[in-house]
Amino acid sequence: MAADIASHSRQLTDEGQVVVTVDERNVAQFQRIHDGAAPLNANEHLLLYRKRNGVVKIASDAFYFQEQHGKYYTTARYGEVRVSSNGDAVLTGLRDDQFTKLTAVATQG
Repeated sequence: MAADIASHSRQLTDEGQVVVTVDERNVAQFQRIHDGAAPLNANEHLLLYRKRNGVVKIASDAFYFQEQHGKYYTTARYGEVRVSSNGDAVLTGLRDDQFTKLTAVATQG
């Protein structure tokens, strides 16, 4: 989604909001840059973006996990985010291409 937003880079300020819709799989899709005036349609939500050094970010791209647990997250394709009322997003988890939540599984020995 950040790439879709970045494709409108001439219209972007360093910080602002975009309008997204959420599909039946809970996957957000970029719709347009929010002008601050137009009301949102049904199923539209605001998401805050930040542009730093020409790179658009919608949430932190850092996901911290315990050392040696990287192998549990190699199939990640989607980020799971929690969005505040002002549109600020925080990455809270990762999911694979089937939307299964990825976690480090403790092995029993």
